[in-house]
Amino acid sequence: LSSNWRRPRHIGRVRRLERDIASELEEPFEFDARTQVVDEDGPSDRLRCIKDYLRQTCEERQSLRGHVAPLRVVILDDFFITGMDGWRCSPRHAVYTVRDAEAYVASDLPVSVKVIYCYDEWAPEQGFPMKVGRGLSEQDTEEAISFVRAGSGGQATLADLQECAERAKRDCDIPLAAGCCRLGEVGAVEKFCSPRTLAAAGVCWGFVLTIAPWLRAWAPR
Repeated sequence: LSSNWRRPRHIGRVRRLERDIASELEEPFEFDARTQVVDEDGPSDRLRCIKDYLRQTCEERQSLRGHVAPLRVVILDDFFITGMDGWRCSPRHAVYTVRDAEAYVASDLPVSVKVIYCYDEWAPEQGFPMKVGRGLSEQDTEEAISFVRAGSGGQATLADLQECAERAKRDCDIPLAAGCCRLGEVGAVEKFCSPRTLAAAGVCWGFVLTIAPWLRAWAPR
């Protein structure tokens, strides 16, 4: 969890969100970890905080397991309901587009990143410009699911799926994500990434879902 809801004062809201997600999954769910609680003055701070969390996670995985394949990361955020107008995340990274944000988070880390930017703005002919955190659209959900499913390489065999399940049980013993379902069985990813579950998760912006590398062997039913 990487939004303001990670702060202790929002624990009641987080518990309700976890119950909503568990209801959609039809199994227990809780956020395994949270990004560091620090002062954030804007979207660039949010991105830096997420990147710092991922760096620490990658280092822990490396020290425990040696060489590991890259994580796949989905970030759902409206970034303080702020347009991408050149957020300065580092001397080398200014964010003008979603691709810029993805490139910054992934830079120098063994991860691939998909940012679902839950934000819109428009300027009516008369009146003030509007900026909103709009929630998850159908297109957002489809993009997130496609990203999670990517890399399956086509239809997997039964042996592939059995191996995938065994690797899942082994690799998910430690928290891999700021918001991560314990994916211990084949099909759990498809279940978690259903439109209704993603919508429930999207109630709280700043949700980070990292997917273990064994997903590359997983094929959707």
